[in-house]
Order: sequence, then structure tokens, then C-alpha cells
Amino acid sequence: MIQIKKGFLGRKPFLVYRIWMTTRLSLLYKENKQLLSLHI
Repeated sequence: MIQIKKGFLGRKPFLVYRIWMTTRLSLLYKENKQLLSLHI
């Protein structure tokens, strides 16, 4: 997993990595909101 990330960063600029991280965080946030709504 770490090796894949290193290769990805080596080929692509940091901007792409930031966009990927923001999309991942937004997806996690949406999932957490759904879980919270289920608990409430």
C-alpha cells in the first residue's frame, strides 16, 4: 500500500494527491453522516 502511494506520488504532481485525499475525506464524511443518522 505504501509502495503504491510512493509510486503514485513519484509519477503524479502533489495537486492530484491533494484532490484524491479530499475526495476520500468527503466520501468518508458522507458515510459517517449516514451512520450517525442511523444511530439517531
